[in-house]
Amino acid sequence: NNSASTTVSNAQVFIQDGCNAVVEFNPASPGDVPAMQAKFAAAKIPVITFDVPEPGAYFVGIDNLKAGIAGGQMLGKIIKSKWGCNLDLIIASHAHGAGTVDTQRTGGMVTGVRDECPNIPQSKIVNEEGGGQVSVALPAGRDVLAAHPNAKRIAVVGINDSTVTGTIEAAEQLGRATDIIGWGQDGSLITGANVDPHLLGSVFYFLEGYAEATLPLLEKIAAGHAPPVKDNSHNNPEVLLRGCPVVCGS
Repeated sequence: NNSASTTVSNAQVFIQDGCNAVVEFNPASPGDVPAMQAKFAAAKIPVITFDVPEPGAYFVGIDNLKAGIAGGQMLGKIIKSKWGCNLDLIIASHAHGAGTVDTQRTGGMVTGVRDECPNIPQSKIVNEEGGGQVSVALPAGRDVLAAHPNAKRIAVVGINDSTVTGTIEAAEQLGRATDIIGWGQDGSLITGANVDPHLLGSVFYFLEGYAEATLPLLEKIAAGHAPPVKDNSHNNPEVLLRGCPVVCGS
């Protein structure tokens, strides 16, 4: 629940339960990780982390930078086709608390857009703190739009689908969504019957693939043959999965 005390408390429960290994995903509050990891290390419990690198934990996840660039390039192709690369604003909706993951995903999205439209000036790129959630990105988006009252052709990128959708919803609330388009990351809000029509696509990570990649590692740990930890601190992930940009409706 994005709570530091709950995170550390849960770690203590796992230790008391005698877990042989822990698989976890902790994107929103990386500041809790050192205390949690210290507890697991003292108890000699190996940790497998998804997507968010943690010192001393096996890293299984996406290549965040490549995923960001891939999504940005897809959106950039649309910007080129739709507007000839002539737009008023790119809103990059971050979750700065996620650290490197945010830098690579959200920053990679901007890089990807500019790969397709290299003449977009830096002055047209505005950053906001979306917190990884629609509820945070929505008021942040309203503030950005209020600060740029003349922006019409707007593209939105972000760390996940929620930050992008929240920003798009801000434009809808303000009656400024005629020419706003976005591309997400993680695929969480691009499927189903209620997809925002301005969210044109996302980068899927296929989370079932994470489990499939993790099971062989867990089997080695259970057999008493845990391999040396590859925590991605030196670009040495245990398992690196490939993202897939998906256009809405495809």
